[in-house]
Amino acid sequence: MHVDAYYATETIMAANKANYEPNEVFIFGSENLNRDSFSLKVNNETKTFRSGTYLKYNLVKDETLKVNIGGFTGTTSKLKYGKGNTPVYLMITSTGFALGGGPLPAHQTVGITFNTGRMNELTDDYGQFLVQILKRSD
Repeated sequence: MHVDAYYATETIMAANKANYEPNEVFIFGSENLNRDSFSLKVNNETKTFRSGTYLKYNLVKDETLKVNIGGFTGTTSKLKYGKGNTPVYLMITSTGFALGGGPLPAHQTVGITFNTGRMNELTDDYGQFLVQILKRSD
């Protein structure tokens, strides 16, 4: 794969951003091309896609797109249409289990933390880069 990179001023970046389709949501699994697959619920419908691919949704006026990874102990994002909204780029991270202190454990204690999935919002430039190099899932 060959990637060209360029420096651009803020004015050029703003002009480039004006070409993005508004009210789109892109959901990425992992950029690693392995055999992992990811399952999540989009408006209560289970969607499964492989690493190295992404899902794309268009937000519709007067409707909410609900994206959940990991069920009750996971993460849910509710996204709504807005006139001229810039695209949203979400990266799914896998489940985790840790034995240790957690963020602020009580003195001389050990905590256990777990999650069944998280979504992190990506910057526009990184999100657009992934859209260009990864394949869209069916």
